Amino acid sequence: MLSQTYLPDTSPRATIVVAICLVRDAVGNHVAAMLHSLRAAGYRTLLMVEHSDPRQTEEVRRSTMAVRLADLKYPTPQSQRAADHFFSSDVVIVVYPLYYELADLIKLARHSAVIFDYHSVTPPELWGPEQPGYTNLIIGQQRVDLVQYADYAIARSRFTGDELVRTGLIPPDRVVVTPLGSVTPSDPVRCEPDPSLVARYKPHGERVLLYVGRMARNKRLIDLVEALALVRQQVPNTILLLVGDNTFPLYRAYADEILARAANWGAASRSSSPVRCQTWSRTTACAICW
Repeated sequence: MLSQTYLPDTSPRATIVVAICLVRDAVGNHVAAMLHSLRAAGYRTLLMVEHSDPRQTEEVRRSTMAVRLADLKYPTPQSQRAADHFFSSDVVIVVYPLYYELADLIKLARHSAVIFDYHSVTPPELWGPEQPGYTNLIIGQQRVDLVQYADYAIARSRFTGDELVRTGLIPPDRVVVTPLGSVTPSDPVRCEPDPSLVARYKPHGERVLLYVGRMARNKRLIDLVEALALVRQQVPNTILLLVGDNTFPLYRAYADEILARAANWGAASRSSSPVRCQTWSRTTACAICW
């Protein structure tokens, strides 16, 4: 009779914790890329979320488990596998764009290298107390103190790295600045160029400095306008094209401020404004890509 022997899985384990891994989202793309990289490096990786996005790729869905904090503290038969994986992980990465209950798992990691992956919280004063989500931003800033449970923290810029250091809860030499990479979506949006937008924004021999995103003050777009003068000293025919959402009142006010600053800059240099702005939608962003 043949006998079978099963060898235990000795692969290193990793757990990524995030509220939700959305498709077509900066943080979601980052998490999916991180999952892929860890798996390629030989880690048996589990993505723990509070809510699943059914639109995710098969690879992400296969590695995702929706759990509650209580499911890990007091495992049930349904959550025991997740609990076993978490508590035996060699690496635990807690992704923090805003506070969510599952982020408190960082306190429970026992024998893992713990990484606080910080994506910065929008300053509440830039959002406004009358806007939905204002309280969540306040809580999000307060709970950045979770960084004290991490061995290392990753920040997306020097500015956000300084935020973590100012808490006094993690040594500066444990904060690593790693900008977000660019991930090509598996299902890019495709559409035909809008002739009217192409006619309005298509450059005629100029170099284009392009920004696509929210017209939010913490994106520091005014710095791009100021920097454009320096860029044009080296490349005189450069224009700045801003494609973003300015339908939100605070965004619209900031976009108007940017355009006013650009108009003043153009008047001072006795030339037309080198800054052009277009309200954003996924279709619009695609339609002006000539």
